[in-house]
Amino acid sequence: MSFVFVWWLVACGGAPAEDPRVPEWTRNAAVAEVREIKPAGDRRLIHVVESQWDFWASVPNEPELQVGDHVWLGSGKMKKVDDVKAIVIDLVAKATPAQLAAFEKLDAPEGGLTVADTFAQRTELAGKPVKVHGRVVKASYGVFDTNWYHLQDGTGSAEEKTNDFTVTSKERFEAGQVLVATGNLTIDKDLGFGYFYPAIIEDAAITVEAR
Repeated sequence: MSFVFVWWLVACGGAPAEDPRVPEWTRNAAVAEVREIKPAGDRRLIHVVESQWDFWASVPNEPELQVGDHVWLGSGKMKKVDDVKAIVIDLVAKATPAQLAAFEKLDAPEGGLTVADTFAQRTELAGKPVKVHGRVVKASYGVFDTNWYHLQDGTGSAEEKTNDFTVTSKERFEAGQVLVATGNLTIDKDLGFGYFYPAIIEDAAITVEAR
């Protein structure tokens, strides 16, 4: 009976659709692109670019990875591995085509701007209300008594740091959600300790966009 059932699924194209959701264990919802791989004892070192972050990670030898692959990474701690500062991570998985498709370019929200256009027009828009949306690729809760969300919509440049837009809100949202944020644009926000924001919406009015 089980053989017949499996055959029927294959013959009718009824296999379950690939789940586009990000793994629950990933530390955020930004896929990391593998740029370089080095063996390191019973593990390996991978050089990855994840959103605007560029770093080395020490990961297990499974799954098999190649340069150019996109991966999900779990949490870890910074250590020195073979004279390289790397984050030691035990959970790693290759992103599926369906998961990557969920991060394709989003059109600007109705009456709003893309992330790239918001950065490009930030000087003219300073102090004015703007509307922007994007998928939450990183969420930090309870920092300076508020929650911080990094949004990406597939526009902008990681090298020029115009692809990742930050908004803050007292409300709690989760990595992977698409948020529409509205509020006055602040530019050149310097919190010290290396935290500088060329453009940011603080205390944004936020709604969740169904995707």
